Amino acid sequence: MGLNTRSVGVVLLSSAFGATLIALLAAFYKQKKSRSLKPPDVLNEARPLDESLQLDEGARDDEPVGLSDRSLSGSRKSLTPGSPSLSDCTLQQLCHLGKQHLVMSEKLWQEALVRSSLEASFQTVSIEHLRSLHAKVRELLVLYQTEFEADVVIDTTISALQEMDKEYERRKAKSIASDETSLDTFVSAPETPDLTDLEEKISDVKRHPLYEAGLLELQHNSVPYRKLRTTAVGCQSDSEFLAKLHVIRIALDKIMKVDSNRKWFMETGKRIITCILNKAQRDPSDFLLAMDKLEEFIPIESNFDILKAELGMRGVKCFTLYDVVLDWVLMDAFDDLTNPPSSVLSVVQNRWLSAGLKETAISTAVWSILKAKRRILKYPEGFISRFYAISESVSPILAWAFLGPDSDVKSACMCFKNHSLGFIQDLFNQDTVRYSVYEEITSDIMSAARCRAESILSVIDNS
Repeated sequence: MGLNTRSVGVVLLSSAFGATLIALLAAFYKQKKSRSLKPPDVLNEARPLDESLQLDEGARDDEPVGLSDRSLSGSRKSLTPGSPSLSDCTLQQLCHLGKQHLVMSEKLWQEALVRSSLEASFQTVSIEHLRSLHAKVRELLVLYQTEFEADVVIDTTISALQEMDKEYERRKAKSIASDETSLDTFVSAPETPDLTDLEEKISDVKRHPLYEAGLLELQHNSVPYRKLRTTAVGCQSDSEFLAKLHVIRIALDKIMKVDSNRKWFMETGKRIITCILNKAQRDPSDFLLAMDKLEEFIPIESNFDILKAELGMRGVKCFTLYDVVLDWVLMDAFDDLTNPPSSVLSVVQNRWLSAGLKETAISTAVWSILKAKRRILKYPEGFISRFYAISESVSPILAWAFLGPDSDVKSACMCFKNHSLGFIQDLFNQDTVRYSVYEEITSDIMSAARCRAESILSVIDNS
């Protein structure tokens, strides 16, 4: 979630996933020696069988249909006219040739079904013989169609991995280029705020002293930001967004310095995610363990330099609840769910896959992204590594809940998203929180947070 999730959201190759994929492929190719991973439209691309592939005329109907010794010997030279000899074929070429002939086999089985029905009408052969043939062909077709879904999942996962690998190389090249300039240039926000209305707003906010102070800060100093969220948070201009952001950061710092407030945010966050995992019938123990390890890391003063360096490399300008949790984690994650990577979208929209296989493919893609990113971390035991551990236990389930079909889990996740964004908008809304003095704005922020949390938990419990 978040974490620049276009390379995570998952929106991109870990040794753990690689081992799993290799094991899956090994088991797959043990059953299907030379099948290609192509969607069903390849059924229209099959070439005619070469004459060297002939059925063994001595084979009985109650035996598996196979190639005669003579035809198999001939096929070692060439499977199709103009194709290379088998000894010269690469593994990829062999798989492709195997696919072509398997597709032709499927067409022949379909033709056999049609002919068996016609011959049954004229009673030209034994009815029992036809029934037996019909059952065998149907069994082969069902087997082929069932295992084909697994092929598509593997194919989609491989495509996702290739896309992630290309993304990693692009980011690696960009990172190298940034080292030649400066880190600040690399992580600076691409947007340039429009502050043309700043003077007008300063003269019109006498009833909101803190907002006025924020505008003055913006006028005389720069207010750092990672992304301009002007529209998303309901502000009318960049000046309003940045001025209020300055005030919100100070207010949240004051709130988080109170132990009871800090504990409430941590416990409430864990409770909401745990309820969603329970709703999805998933064990939350891995998530809770990862959260405990993160909580152990943060209070240690010597770890702050690592945390600051890791988040700074990801464009985080300040280390407040807004900058780290609300902006970098939640809003980035919600952005990526709105525009998921093409590899994930192709799985969701694939009408040939069942819901279970789609969920498996998406989970595999998300896990592979996180595993790959953990492998190249500068600080393997730092803040980001521990955050990725949390994401590994939560992100696959949340991704499928948001992108998959309607369900109680999806309703719970959409409620979580809507109220999270609603709380962020509350922070910038002068009708919800008072920009008068910090005692009032901090009190209003805590009231809004508790109200939103209660609404989320109420919906999850009743959905």
